[in-house]
Order: sequence, then C-alpha cells, then structure tokens
Amino acid sequence: MDEALRARARNLPRDPGVYLWKDAQGRILYVGKAQDLRARVTSYLGTPADERLAQLQANAAGLDFVAVGSIKEALILEQNLIKHHRPPYNVLLVDDKTYPYIAVTNEAYPRVVYTRDLEDRAALFGPFPDAGKAKRIAQMLNRTFQLRQCRVLPARECLYFHLHQCSAPCIGAVTKDAYGEQAVQAARFLEGEGATLSRQLRRDMEEDAKAERFERAAQLRDLVAAIDSVLERQRAASIAGRDYDAIGFAQRDDRACALVLVVRDGGVVGHEPHFLGGVSGEPLSRIVSAFVSRYYAHATSLPPEILVPVRVDDDAVERALSDRRGSRVRVRAPERGDARGFLELAEKNARLSLDQEFLSRERRGSGAVEALQRALGLTEPPETVEAFDVSHSKGQHTVASMVVLRDGKPFKAGYRRFRIRGPGGGDDPLAMREVVRRRYERVLREEGADAMPDLVVVDGGPAQVAAAHEELVGLGLGATPLVGLAKRLEELYRPNVLHPLRLDSHSSALQLLQLVRDEAHRFAIGYQRTLRRKAFVGSRLDEIPGVGPERRRRLLATFGSVDGVKAATEEELLKVPGITRPVAKRIRDSLAA
Repeated sequence: MDEALRARARNLPRDPGVYLWKDAQGRILYVGKAQDLRARVTSYLGTPADERLAQLQANAAGLDFVAVGSIKEALILEQNLIKHHRPPYNVLLVDDKTYPYIAVTNEAYPRVVYTRDLEDRAALFGPFPDAGKAKRIAQMLNRTFQLRQCRVLPARECLYFHLHQCSAPCIGAVTKDAYGEQAVQAARFLEGEGATLSRQLRRDMEEDAKAERFERAAQLRDLVAAIDSVLERQRAASIAGRDYDAIGFAQRDDRACALVLVVRDGGVVGHEPHFLGGVSGEPLSRIVSAFVSRYYAHATSLPPEILVPVRVDDDAVERALSDRRGSRVRVRAPERGDARGFLELAEKNARLSLDQEFLSRERRGSGAVEALQRALGLTEPPETVEAFDVSHSKGQHTVASMVVLRDGKPFKAGYRRFRIRGPGGGDDPLAMREVVRRRYERVLREEGADAMPDLVVVDGGPAQVAAAHEELVGLGLGATPLVGLAKRLEELYRPNVLHPLRLDSHSSALQLLQLVRDEAHRFAIGYQRTLRRKAFVGSRLDEIPGVGPERRRRLLATFGSVDGVKAATEEELLKVPGITRPVAKRIRDSLAA
C-alpha cells in the first residue's frame, strides 16, 4: 500500500459512512461501514492481523468513501453496495435470497398480503423466517379484520362476504373511512398491539352499546372476539418467556451456514438456514458481524435480543439495530441458561444444514453414491434407492412411506404412502413386513424383477431388517441389497451379518443414508398426521345430526378448526350460511359434552 493511499486514509472525515477499498483497475475489493470513517480506515494501515487482511493490503490501490448522516444509513448503504458489487473480500450470502414479509398494500382499499417485494407498500412487517407462517398470518388478518382478498375489486360480492370474512367494499357495503380503519387495526396487530387493540375496541363497544348504537356494538363485539381468539391461540402455542433470535454458525472450508432460530414468548416459532461464502481465514466474530448486518439490514421489526456464539466487537451494528427498532437491541453471546440452550440448538441445526449442503454438492458429482457403493461393498453404484419408514400414534393410524433417490437426488414422483392393513398396531417389524411385501409384489406383477431398486433402506435395526429380508426372500428377491439404519447410534444393519457397520459421521455415504431415512420419516409422519386429523375432525363434527359435508366445510372455513367452532357462540354459528338455530344448538351441545 503506497504512501499516497495511506495519506488519503488519514485525511478521511470523522463522519459515519461507508468506505470502499479498490484495486489498480478500480474494481471494488471490500466495502465496510464505520461510525468514524478516519478511525476505522486507518486501522487497516498497521500490521495485518491475519492472512486475509494482508492480501487486502497488498491488492489495495484505491480508496473511496461516502459520508452519511448516521450509522443506520451507513449500514443500509453498505449492504446495498455489497449486494450490487459482490466484493471478493466481503463475506457474501451465497443464495442472496429475499425474505418473506407481510405488507399492508398502498391501495384505496388496502389488503394484507404475503410478499417478497419491498417496494410500493404502505406498511411492511418482517422479515419472517417461515414463509408458511407468514402466509397463514396474512390470511388470518384478512379474515379477522374483514379485508378484501381479491387483487381487483369485482362487480359483485364474493363468497368471503357471505362467510363474514370480507366487508365487501366492491358493493359499497362499507365506507372508505370505515374500511381504512379496519386496515389500520390489522397493521396495529402486526406491530404487536393485539392486546391493546382488543382493550380499545372493547371500550368502544361498551360506549356504542350505551348510546344504543347496537349494530355497531355488535360488529365490534364480533371483532373483539376474533382478535381475542387469535391472541389465545398464540398464547396456547407457546410458553411464557422472552423474545429473541438465536443465530447458530457452522463453518467448513470456504463455506459457512448461519441458522436463525426465531424464539417468541419462550417458544421456537421458525428457523431458516442461510449459506455464506468467502469465509476462509475469517475469524468467527467477523463472520457473525457480517451476517447480522446483512440479515437485519432491511428488517422492519426486530427482537430486543439477538443471540450469537461469540461476542461481536462492533458497537455500530448494535446501535444501528437499536435505532431501527426504536428501543435497545442487544447482540450478546450467552454462556448459560435457556438462551444458551436455544443457541446450541441453532448451532446444531446449522451444522446439519451445512452437512446437507455439502452432501448436495457431492451428490451432483455422484460422490456420495459412489461412497455408498464402497461402504456397503456393492458391485454397482446404487443409482436407485428405495427407503421405507413406519409411523403410528400409540398403535393407532399405522402408516408407512416409501421414498426414492435417483442418482442421489429425491425422485418425488416415485414416493408412495401405505395404510397398514394387517393386525399388530404398533408392531413396527410386522408393519415393515407388510409394506415391503405389498411394494415388491406389485413391482414383480407390473414391471418385473428388472425394475427392482439397486438398494433397499429400512428405518430401524435388526428386527426391521430381518422382517424386510424374509419378505424379499419369499418373493425370490433375496439378492436385493438391503440395509437398515438405526437412529440411536446411526449404525448400519445388514441381513445375516452379526455386527453393525459404523461409518464416520462425516462420511458422505452415511449422510446420504441419513438423508433418505429422514425423508422417509418426514413423509410417513405427514401422512399419519393427516389421517389422525381427518379422523378427529370427522368424529367431532360428522356425528352431529344435521351437520353434513357441506356444513362442516363452511364451519371449518369460518372458524378455522373444531376448537374454533367449539368456541363460537350460537349467534356466531347462525352467521354461517346453512346453519339454522336448531343445528347451531346441537353443535354447541355436542362439542361442549
């Protein structure tokens, strides 16, 4: 670094801003932010603390800066420049994804929508780490505050109006001012003022009732009940506690994974992994600081605490986040207690996500498939793998799943689900015997032995492997390679082999087997829960005289669940199309029993 460049660094202003190191061709090497530009940039002029900084000093030939009014502005500008220029010495988010938000649209009659577009919105809330939850919250708010859900106002009212889920501005059933107040209330709910909003509306309802404005009071009563129901479901879904984001990190070679575990009121409500590149030789504290700055750069709502694995010596990040939130945001590294437990959970999942990401890269080159061939001593690479899992709930609703890998990648068109027909309830080996027999009897009947997979995997130990092997032998398929993966110690069991096989935990062969086993388990659990839910809904509503499939559908569409129907008053039930007073009374009596 020549003396002219050093002199420029020493003459920078002491304002907040962004600095850009450049090479001899003018390409940007590194973008950074600072509360004091001169103090921060001159810190680069001393003896380099690591090889990465030494390389930056050797390649730097130019320096530029942009002074701004606050560290908050510097943080946003820094992230915009990094995203646009992708400097080689910055830690970069590999996937460069946008995050899901909930927006109140900037329209004459606003809507609450799920979006990843940050432009042209009247109000924006997020980011949400779980896209599914963000969509469900948007739908719930539209129903609760009776906001329109159509993109273009129709010429006449739609079904949502008749289900009392829309106030129908399309036909003038609500004034523009009244509708605007509904949208404001939805925004207040998103800002965390649900309980305050409920209390205020309850006071308004009582005042309207005293003034004999009974229709308005009734509308407010229904809205308060809907808000309270949502708040109660939120309380029931979590345990009392604090709000924070726990961010776990894992690093391997030049890649890292940062996993954000979202904890609200003491309960985990979402998680999402993010992959970073260009981290080789970087200290963890710098990786953490870079990720926190990038992830929260455009956040419109922030938790009061962000938990990270190491202390971040960058007060500017904490000040900028606090400024954006409007109250203090702490970025801390907990050493004990529940906070440490959540952070360890986030770190564990970050390691798993990074392992899966590396495994995915290996699969693209068939590395894991070939490694599995070597580990199991197979004559050919297992290009087609079929894996089975059994799931039940205390012996009830026993199901099985089969998932397929082709060339190490999930082949979802080949997935199959089975309802176990035979006796045995919670007998996993007996259920495994049935599903293997049914699967390969059909393969032989419809396609022939040439269509058999290169490897069969079962979730379980010696008992499950023996059951599956006996069925394969009975079908004349005993030569088909078969292996069982037991969860407790991740041991591999093979037919007629006394001792289990143990592979290194970092082995791509083991990781591929874990991937297919876990996918089979996920698929089975999902099917089993679906059957359980259908059985529960049917048993509670279908047994009520006068409630057929259509009335049941309308009830669930209106109240969201059987519990919602149970909590509804008789007058609320009567608002559902097709529900008469005698039927409403029977519903109340049956569900209360």
